[in-house]
Formats: sequence, structure tokens, C-alpha cells
Amino acid sequence: MSTSHFHKQFKNTLGVSPIDYINAKKIKFSKKLMREYKNYRMSEIAFKSGFNSTSYFNRQFKKMELMTPQQFKKSILL
Repeated sequence: MSTSHFHKQFKNTLGVSPIDYINAKKIKFSKKLMREYKNYRMSEIAFKSGFNSTSYFNRQFKKMELMTPQQFKKSILL
């Protein structure tokens, strides 16, 4: 199966691209880390969640959660 065919089949089946699916799983894991390890820095959360760039992590988090990682972290501390 070619890469493009795989991407098309994946999106037709799950409704999202493979990259968006993987990033959603990483963001879900990052939220779990933020809840369990409140003393971790955001860069640690990003890297432990599988992101190679903190800025990419921040952009993806905001895209999916409609708030920044810092805003999310503050909301769970309340």
C-alpha cells in the first residue's frame, strides 16, 4: 500500500489524518502528565509526550484544546 493510499484510507475510516490522530493521542497523554506531575515544566511534558519541539506542542495543544498548555495547567490547579 502506498503512503498516499494509506493516508486516504485512514482519513476515510477515522475521519482524521494519521498525523492528527497521533497528535491527539500525544495531547491526551500530555494532559495526563500535567494532572499527575504538576511540578513538571512544560518542555518536559512536551518531550515526554513525544513532541520534538515545545513550540509545535504548544500550537497543536491550542489547536485541539482551544487553550494553551499553560492555561490548561492553571485550570487543573484551581
